[in-house]
Amino acid sequence: MKKRFIALFLLIICVIPISACSTSSPDSSFEITFIDVGQGDSALVECDGEYMLIDVGTNTKSSSEKIRGLLQEKGINELKYLVVSHWHEDHYGGLRQTPNALQNITTIDYLLCNKDPYEKNNLSNILPIISERTNAIIVPNVKDSYTLGGASIDVIEVCADQENDSLVLLVTYGKTRFLFTGDTVGKTQSKIADTLRGMSKTLKTGENLIKMPHHGGYNIDLALPSGASDNSLATLVNESYAKYFVISVGAGNSYGHPHKETLEIIDQVLDVNNLNKESHLFRTDECGNVSFTSNGKRIIPIQ
Repeated sequence: MKKRFIALFLLIICVIPISACSTSSPDSSFEITFIDVGQGDSALVECDGEYMLIDVGTNTKSSSEKIRGLLQEKGINELKYLVVSHWHEDHYGGLRQTPNALQNITTIDYLLCNKDPYEKNNLSNILPIISERTNAIIVPNVKDSYTLGGASIDVIEVCADQENDSLVLLVTYGKTRFLFTGDTVGKTQSKIADTLRGMSKTLKTGENLIKMPHHGGYNIDLALPSGASDNSLATLVNESYAKYFVISVGAGNSYGHPHKETLEIIDQVLDVNNLNKESHLFRTDECGNVSFTSNGKRIIPIQ
């Protein structure tokens, strides 16, 4: 069984195209919850009775319990999509716990994941856990699109050349948009910004939210020439036209996340747009789980 699914993974480098209409009807519903998994990522997206989990938190008991508890609380036992943005344990580690974060999920229609640039065989580690529940394993291409109820999911970036490169998704519901950036840094952030720049006419309408890259990290660890600075994160944030910002981060983490440079970039955007920080910047280390709904026109934080 394990060998069969690994072979399937190696063969399936195309996607199952699904045309999307991102309009919302009066009886439509949409909600996103960024789960407080400590120094990691996990977000549950719900639209019209269909569910997508983006990343599965850290390889810790508390992280897995929080994901499993939220799914149980909502009565969810089926996922249309499980997304692994990249193969770091703070993004898929919940699958390695016993019991794992998805212990009570019986069906996963599609596993969407990025390539592993270092071929650490992480897929083979989790296949025994999810193989009986997954119908297809897909490595998407840029510009591929999927549907989740009345929402669309567009693949913005799939770069996997460097360790932090991630699958980047833009979820659109009506005129509201939610950008998931994984742990992208540096050049990949610039690539995403270039893509978003070409979508500026669309992004300027409605309201947008960005899940900040790399737990609010700034690219100070990149190998830059002496005296050089990196403005890729500021460019990405500006091109996203975001009104809401979410940082998934653990309290008292050893990395110093979120970095002050990142917070300063967000502050500048909020100041320019006369937006209140307390109602537009959300951190899981301070707020716990962070949830939003959308009516297709506005993003509404759930207090």
